[in-house]
Amino acid sequence: MSIQHSLQRILSPRPTPADAEPFVALALRIATLHMQKKIASGAINPAFFGLSTADLAVDCVGPLFERDAQGRFVQLLTYYVPLRWEELDETELLAYTRRLVFSKIHQQLARLYKETDPSLEKLMRNLRNAMRSGRHLAEVRRGNELWAVIPGYKEQEQGLPLMPWEFLEGELTPRIHASTTLKDIVRCTAEIFEGQKVYRRSYPFTSLALIVRTAFVRVGGLHEIEHHDHTLELAPHEIRQAVHKATARIASAKQETYVAQGRVDKRIYDAYMDAARTILQAEFVENDGHDKSFYERLAEKIPGMSTADYQHHHRCHFEYLVKLSREELLKVVKQEF
Repeated sequence: MSIQHSLQRILSPRPTPADAEPFVALALRIATLHMQKKIASGAINPAFFGLSTADLAVDCVGPLFERDAQGRFVQLLTYYVPLRWEELDETELLAYTRRLVFSKIHQQLARLYKETDPSLEKLMRNLRNAMRSGRHLAEVRRGNELWAVIPGYKEQEQGLPLMPWEFLEGELTPRIHASTTLKDIVRCTAEIFEGQKVYRRSYPFTSLALIVRTAFVRVGGLHEIEHHDHTLELAPHEIRQAVHKATARIASAKQETYVAQGRVDKRIYDAYMDAARTILQAEFVENDGHDKSFYERLAEKIPGMSTADYQHHHRCHFEYLVKLSREELLKVVKQEF
């Protein structure tokens, strides 16, 4: 059955289980293949959750198929209707469906990590702070996933395979002890990346955090990790306050450049800054290593914006403003907290 036909059935006013079945099967196939690819690359380990690959796929995409009081699949309607899916061909529909499934997988994996091991969230926050405070590893987003990379890492090197999970863990564990700081772990990880030419010099951030956690467990340092001095000990409301202050400063400082000079109109500019605020809150308050793409965040503020519109008309302006806002946020935190 075509994707067009399966969407026509599942997005109907009162879809039956039989109407939903073809699209559900498609989403599960996409999710399972994506999960298998991530497992093979070492990006995730299903054993951490105590689930099989198939069960993990079901758990991740299941929330897409929640119904409202009228029996409609509200998340699917919210996603596909603005795309005007009836006018898209099969190739475009497949691409959008894959994007939806991948995004939901990342969101649900973040939830599962938090539920399975609450201490992991704090470790991830501390590890990101250690990366930001040094020069050994940088953060890069690839799609919806956060990666730790060597600064200046060349994109063409991505043709190399990902370093196997057990290899990185085996190299890292002998270098640490119970009182090793996360700054030192970041430095050691960078040294491991740079000391070889067989694998990529980058790693999915969540997987790196899990490896660090495992290494600390092996050397008896999991308790001490929560007391290192580079933790950003701010309450969520304090971070939100800092985000609002930082984005307000950038909005005021750059309005002359973008609005007064006619680069974008005021409505679009306000959407840029609103989306930037949402991105920073997701990154620094939720702090889970997974997030929506910049395009998805801005599309929430500019309904009907296509990917082509984003690439040609918005991307450079918007992503630069996000970069400035993030830098300003770090200044605010250092100055006031």
